[in-house]
Amino acid sequence: MRLRTILITLTLIALCSTLPGVWFQYSSARTIITQEADNRAASQALIIKDYLSSFLSGSSKAVEAMAADREISRSLVNTDADSIAAANLLLDNFARIFGGGICFLADREGTIVASSNRREKTSYVGKSVKFREYYRNAIKGQAWIHMPFGETMAERRIFYSSPIYEAGSVYPVGVAVIKGAINLLERKITLPAGETWVLTDRDGVVYAASNKKLLYRVLWEKTPALARRIKDQPHLGQGPWGWLGMQPLSRRTCMDPEGKLFRYKKVFVEDSPGWEIIYLTDQGALMNKFYRRLIGFHIIIPLTLLVLVWVVVILMYRRGSSDLVRRRTAESKLQKQNEYMQALGDTTMD
Repeated sequence: MRLRTILITLTLIALCSTLPGVWFQYSSARTIITQEADNRAASQALIIKDYLSSFLSGSSKAVEAMAADREISRSLVNTDADSIAAANLLLDNFARIFGGGICFLADREGTIVASSNRREKTSYVGKSVKFREYYRNAIKGQAWIHMPFGETMAERRIFYSSPIYEAGSVYPVGVAVIKGAINLLERKITLPAGETWVLTDRDGVVYAASNKKLLYRVLWEKTPALARRIKDQPHLGQGPWGWLGMQPLSRRTCMDPEGKLFRYKKVFVEDSPGWEIIYLTDQGALMNKFYRRLIGFHIIIPLTLLVLVWVVVILMYRRGSSDLVRRRTAESKLQKQNEYMQALGDTTMD
């Protein structure tokens, strides 16, 4: 009985000394996969930010080059047919180089006098943009980038504007504008399953995203104050501005209305103060990746050691049990012999 107790005790000691190693491997593997996901999210968010900055910067330089052309400024000073025709030709060239954007010029009163879409039914020529944010800032001498929300998701556009100066003039004579599309940026950025990026404006409304279902909605909880600000800003269009139900749980994790967990990383867009790029990683997809890796190298070695220890302990236990059985059998036979000899002695004496 004492030997069996010793063997059971040794078995428990072996298991207790092996299981912490397995748990350490499990927890370290989980930590590593989480750190890798966070590092990837930070890296991807920065890549998207740099790509967006490059996207905006290239277009801004294009509109500045357009505004600096003498034919452009001449068309706003001398509004004769020849000057306008020359300006229109330049706008056509810029629009072709820009890749499908619309280029136009507005005079001091905010009226569009020349445009690359002048031959279309939706021509901008003659329309007023004096109340537009991109015009109001550019006519004051400041180049501007404006990303307004349209009536529909398909109407999301980026306006790049730059003041136009006449030679020797201190005040702008007009504004040069390039109208581009944000979906060009969205198509350039592809992500694996389980990962999503969104671009939110200063009010938290999703302006661009890898998942179109997130567009025109508020990522974080929409407070009454935010709802009023959205309603009071005409550039935000008609909405729907519904809350996506995301709730931050910590600095790195958030949860959607269905209880699904995400890890997220925020990056501020320097060219547009208040705008943010948020990179979301599905925790469920991350854990699936973790379990696949767990079955691999991180768990094979400790499990192999654990199995070996168990095999050795079981063999020792079985051998010890066999020895114990043989010992008990021998003791039983010896006892029977002693009883037989004692009975035989008693019979002889009688």
